[in-house]
Order: sequence, then C-alpha cells, then structure tokens
Amino acid sequence: YLWTMDFHGGPANCDIPIIYDAGGALHAEIDGICDFYGLCKDRLKVIKADHWKEFDPSEKQKSDFELAYRNDPEFKRVDAFLCHHPVANCELFLPFNRSIIVHATTRIEFGRHDAGIDWRLGSGYEKKTGQKKWKKWVKTLQDLATDKRNIIAANNAYDQ
Repeated sequence: YLWTMDFHGGPANCDIPIIYDAGGALHAEIDGICDFYGLCKDRLKVIKADHWKEFDPSEKQKSDFELAYRNDPEFKRVDAFLCHHPVANCELFLPFNRSIIVHATTRIEFGRHDAGIDWRLGSGYEKKTGQKKWKKWVKTLQDLATDKRNIIAANNAYDQ
C-alpha cells in the first residue's frame, strides 16, 4: 500500500498503472494541480496547497505533520511513501519508519534551494537558508539511498 501527497497530479497519475499492474495500491492525497487527473483530495492534515508554501514546510509544520499522522489508521497501513513533486517533502515521512520511494520528476532541489522560481521571488527567500536546507536534503537523500528498503529514481540524467 503506497501513499503520496504530491502537489501535482501528473507524476502519480503516470505511476498508477504500473503500481496496479504489480498488484499494489496507491492512495494519493493530491492537493494542487490535480483536477485534470481526477486525483484531487482535500483531506491533508497540517500541510495544504497554499501559494506554494507547501513546497517548503517549516520545521513546525513537519513536527505538526508527524503528530497529526502518528496514530492515523491509514498511515498504519502504509508499506511505502512515494514522493514526486517535490521529492524533498519525503522529509515529512522520515519519522514513520517505512520504505520511501523518491521519484524525482523535476529538479531534486525543488522546494529547498530554488531562488529563481517565480513563486520564490516574492516570498522573502533567503539564499543562505536555502543553501542549508539544500545541504540537509542532499544528506537525507544520501542516507535514504543507503537503506535497501528505499528506492531513489529519476526520470532524467540531471537528477540521477
């Protein structure tokens, strides 16, 4: 049983046939660009699509997310979490001690160190803070890659 909370419906929509053919199930809590794919949900606790702020949750939001889902019956069923857009939000799932599938369909820095993106330009983005978050995410990604329970994948050579 796979669970995702991407903020774009496209990547999960592309994976659904593969997951189903392999006998799996994907629960998608897609909030954001989801209408076209029929994957919209509005049940997310703590983090919701909010003018792109959800792409870079604060430490408090991460902590609140863990508290909100720690005893959630659906989360107890999860075999693996699947992250596409942005993959850095896999950080939200670390406390749950489940397998994590990181499938980078856009740049892996998306949501952590992306000062040139339109929505960042007016957000008060601080380059030094972004660099720290980026380094932390890269270290987390490297740590995830060393655990055989996890899968790290990309759909382009840039993110491999």
